[in-house]
Amino acid sequence: MLENLYQPELKTISKKKLKNLRLIWRNPLTIFLKKRYKIFSKSTKTNLMTNNDNKIGKEEVYSKILSIISILSEAQMRKLLKSLEKWQQSKFDEKRKYHRKQTFIWTECSASSRLFTDFIQNLSVSGLFIETQLPFFVGEELSMTFSLPGTDDPIKITGNIVRIDSKGIGVQFDELLSDI
Repeated sequence: MLENLYQPELKTISKKKLKNLRLIWRNPLTIFLKKRYKIFSKSTKTNLMTNNDNKIGKEEVYSKILSIISILSEAQMRKLLKSLEKWQQSKFDEKRKYHRKQTFIWTECSASSRLFTDFIQNLSVSGLFIETQLPFFVGEELSMTFSLPGTDDPIKITGNIVRIDSKGIGVQFDELLSDI
């Protein structure tokens, strides 16, 4: 795929462009795409790889990622999104100080003058994940009221949205819960 995209350019390529094309090959996202979706052929690798320098700016990285993604089919983009969400989740799991319990608890929430009800999917003393399709933004403050299974006493707590994905929102509490 990319071989055809870059092939005409390889005949009259400047040193800077050749260096950038080599960097595309070394980019972690490209490596992921190459392994997962077999986007690059071996001949592309030999044409693009000969330099170990991998210092490029953020804008250039962003541009290259977009150019790679733009040639993927919709199915490949969906697979990539799912894989990136799993990768992102694993990074959050590594950073967590407290174990999360899988659960299914109904909760009443308010955020930015909106009231809604949804379900808590997992819970720890420091935060929770709410399954929702409503639009939110990272940093938004959220007030929640819910009861733990086997108790009638409601827990009222506030927190901030620290993560958003296609399934819902991750919330970090302002104060640790002691009742879990």
